[in-house]
Amino acid sequence: MDLKKLKLNSKDLEPFVIVGKNGLTSETIEHIKSVIKKKKLVKIKLSRSYLDSCMEECDFSRKEIAQNIADKTNSILVDYVGLTVCLARKGW
Repeated sequence: MDLKKLKLNSKDLEPFVIVGKNGLTSETIEHIKSVIKKKKLVKIKLSRSYLDSCMEECDFSRKEIAQNIADKTNSILVDYVGLTVCLARKGW
């Protein structure tokens, strides 16, 4: 499936995972990996406090934060809008 179709499919999804103030812990990464394995396409909601701390402390942009999550979970970054990141399983 191409990226355009994945983006369209991701619009109707509800967030399956919420990354809270504790950030991207190893448990959160493993949870995202298991959801991606089952669902193939997953929407993740980032808390504003997590996003702001990454942007201030590490000087990351939103795209860099989203790509970092995709890299850590061995998935493809489909889309990122505001506080929401959509990821897909590689090879799907």
